[in-house]
Amino acid sequence: MIPASPALRRTAPLAIAAALVASVISPISAPPAAYAAADSALEIFVSPEGSNGGAGSEASPYRTLEKARAVIRSMKASQGLPDGGVTVTLREGDYERDTSFELAKQDSGEEGAPIVYRAYPGEDVRLHGGRVLDGDDFTPAGTDGVGARLSDSVRSSVMQIDLGAAGVGDLGGILQTGYGLPPGDEPAEIFFDGAPMTVARFPNAGSFVKTGTVSDPGGNPRQVLGGNATSRPLDPVYDDGATFRYADERPETWASTEGAWMYGYWYWDWADGNLPIDSIDAATNQVSTKNASHYTVRSNQRYYYYNVPEELDAPGEYYLDRGANVLYFLPPAPLAGTTVDLSLLTEPIVQIDGASHVTFSGIGFENSRGDGIRIASGDHNRVVDSTLANLGGWGARIEGGVDNIVHRSEITRTGHGGVFVGGGDRPTLTRADNAATENTIHDFSRLALTYNPGVMLSGVGNTAADNHIFDAPHQAIAFEGNDHMIEYNDVHDVVQDTADSGAIYTVRDWSWTGTVIRYNYIHDVGGATAPGHDQEGIYLDDLTSGITVVGNVLENVPLAFLIGGGRSNTIENNLVINSSRGLSLDDRGTNWAAGHCAPNGGMQKSLEKMPYQQELWAGRYPWLVGLLTDQPCIPKYNSVQRNVFKDSAAPSIAGSAAANGTIADNWVTTDDLRFVDETGGDLTLSPDSPVFAKVPGFEPLPFERMRKSTREPLEPLDLGLTGWSGAGHPSTEQVHGGTSSHAVVADREILTHTGELRQEGTVTVWFWDDASDTSMQVAANASTGDTGSLFRALGVATTTSTSHYVSRIGTSFVATSVPRSTGWHRFEWVYGDGDALELRIDGTSVATDASSPAFDRIQLGDWWADGRSGSVYFDDVSID
Repeated sequence: MIPASPALRRTAPLAIAAALVASVISPISAPPAAYAAADSALEIFVSPEGSNGGAGSEASPYRTLEKARAVIRSMKASQGLPDGGVTVTLREGDYERDTSFELAKQDSGEEGAPIVYRAYPGEDVRLHGGRVLDGDDFTPAGTDGVGARLSDSVRSSVMQIDLGAAGVGDLGGILQTGYGLPPGDEPAEIFFDGAPMTVARFPNAGSFVKTGTVSDPGGNPRQVLGGNATSRPLDPVYDDGATFRYADERPETWASTEGAWMYGYWYWDWADGNLPIDSIDAATNQVSTKNASHYTVRSNQRYYYYNVPEELDAPGEYYLDRGANVLYFLPPAPLAGTTVDLSLLTEPIVQIDGASHVTFSGIGFENSRGDGIRIASGDHNRVVDSTLANLGGWGARIEGGVDNIVHRSEITRTGHGGVFVGGGDRPTLTRADNAATENTIHDFSRLALTYNPGVMLSGVGNTAADNHIFDAPHQAIAFEGNDHMIEYNDVHDVVQDTADSGAIYTVRDWSWTGTVIRYNYIHDVGGATAPGHDQEGIYLDDLTSGITVVGNVLENVPLAFLIGGGRSNTIENNLVINSSRGLSLDDRGTNWAAGHCAPNGGMQKSLEKMPYQQELWAGRYPWLVGLLTDQPCIPKYNSVQRNVFKDSAAPSIAGSAAANGTIADNWVTTDDLRFVDETGGDLTLSPDSPVFAKVPGFEPLPFERMRKSTREPLEPLDLGLTGWSGAGHPSTEQVHGGTSSHAVVADREILTHTGELRQEGTVTVWFWDDASDTSMQVAANASTGDTGSLFRALGVATTTSTSHYVSRIGTSFVATSVPRSTGWHRFEWVYGDGDALELRIDGTSVATDASSPAFDRIQLGDWWADGRSGSVYFDDVSID
């Protein structure tokens, strides 16, 4: 059965969607909902062209976020927040940050009165963690200093810029980083035309060379430390470098190896890291490193050289001469009239530590050496409809607090992971209910190639739902801790460069239990550059136990499920398509991995840190209570039932797992399963699919919600227009034209289209109403705003009238003469000469206004946090 316990119902899909959308304050192109609903709310404007001596108005904006923050603090101290909270609207441009923008407890909003930092509708706002360099300031590379080392074949194409003259002081250095090492500052980078460029390297991007015979493997930090390094400076064992033969003699052509580094997978194909070069011995074709790799170095492993000026030979490569403070760049396109972004800031661009009820909407967090935004503590904070890109660290980190969410944002081109979602208290199993939802997360883990997933869940009771995650060298989602929900994610083209890892992954801790992985679509895992065929879809590594995995679809994955010897795992009702190995449940705890589960071993020590035999834990995880006296290394009590393996190998189940668990009703077949539209990417099982006959009790899978990558682009309400933003919920339940309409499913959910200001024209919106619903407040608005006197709306407000449609010109709804009826209705806004506006419902004039000169937006939805949404749909929007 698909899990439906009370604990899980708290994060059931519709409940999460409703609660989340209700709490999102502002779609990207719409004024914040709280501000729109409360005429007394305050709006402060900020612009890169403004002045902190200004008034903070749209005509006279402030220049900095700090000034807006100071004004809000002063206002709160003297008179408190206005009823609708405060909106800080940022005008278009780059806000270059030398330090984090910090929000503490005193910068909090309140329930119903949030503090919202948002982009001005339709404008591009970037909080920039570095400097914007003018392409016209670059000059052809010279022959002095590092310039003399450039290859003659590209010298005429290489450009340079004096960074000191551009106001750049400290570029920082390159630290030893990678698997097993503590975090460190990533180096400065450059970005051109929105894309990260490449430090001069050999071989060029996409290729590696291999280590030859290893004469000295160097120190073994993992063995010496008994685990990972946790602090800097690093333990002296890291000072014991390695020596190995190189196959390509390219290093012998360099004038110097000073500052040259190598990056590779030095021992395992799932553990990356960088090593500085100490020396090159041309007589023996050997390279020696200054530092040790975490697991030592062995032969035939992949690596490349980088930070070498002679290797600046491919378009998009660059070299930073830190001594002279000069950037050398071989641009992929002419620089004249362009800009180049240089990342500098090592702190998060925004840090929230103690603030609550704060929203960032429609803003870019970009071009930094560190993280985009960090929420250390505080509750009910939101990052929504934003872009977190070109960062050295994570896109966003939620490390504490309750009900903090990154929602409907794009996280891309990050050096480390996408969104870290932590919080909650494990000993008391107190949930945080923090989440990453409906995000597009791709091209992450650029600089740290392993164990930096698209979403990392930690702590207790956090969620990764409805995300589209793709294009990464290693994992998509990883988790540690308890009671997380991983659902409705579309994951593909991950684990592209690594081995022995999974798209969804966790490892080696009995107390990390209670997580549910359901309704995810995982497909096309691995790739041409991935070593071997050791890439998994869902990987419960090294005795992971107590995980529920149900209702997932896995397609084109070398090994769909790898259950590494754990116990009390539930693997049921999943569909696997075209996997060379469908499922493996092994008994590693009885052989090569026995040390992990042995008495006084690492897993026992981790378990005993938790009160697993006390009432709270015993009630939640009864199977843990007697674990240590019940042959803990044997894979007992697993359930592998009602799974379908199409064009895939049969499950491989260890004898001890089969003897001590339930393995039943799994169907391996090559039959046609009668998908709704396999060619079109829709793997929904038709009602007459043989699955339901061959596998009694197999429950239908909600594939339409699971898939993102194979779904046709959503029609823009048949507008023929572009630019819709906000929460869109396409529905085929009620359709006026085309194939889908827009369903309003929650409070404060607004779909917005902004365009040029028009003084004449007729806006038409079709509206489907369930007239029996008497608890509803939804509307369509066509005007120049949705605050106070600017509102020009038609809809249903049952607090005004349950029997008739309402209109609103200004601050109040008024009942019209048109009675409500179930079905489709035509709403019209007729803007004409002389500032006149006429509002019509089904051709009947219901209101006029002589002071409505123009409109520049159409908005559909629910502005009010009142629990009244109802069964309504919008469709076929047009402007004539």
